Amino acid sequence: MASATVRIDAKTHKLLHEIKKISGEPMQTILSKALEHYKKVEFWDEVNSAYENLKTDKKSWREELSERKLWAKTLKDGQ
Repeated sequence: MASATVRIDAKTHKLLHEIKKISGEPMQTILSKALEHYKKVEFWDEVNSAYENLKTDKKSWREELSERKLWAKTLKDGQ
């Protein structure tokens, strides 16, 4: 695995070290997991924001709900 040097402040380093003591995982693993989690949170925040915007357009929201009903019917195929 390739690596790179990233500067972090002392507070972040201390936090990584504390988590390392608790989890027993290397700091690189902890940081990687944290960034993956951050990426997921940002993605779902964006999805939620998009749905909130969609709901403000009544016509578009009705179309969305209608499409959901169509897709829901495909789940009742007996399989």
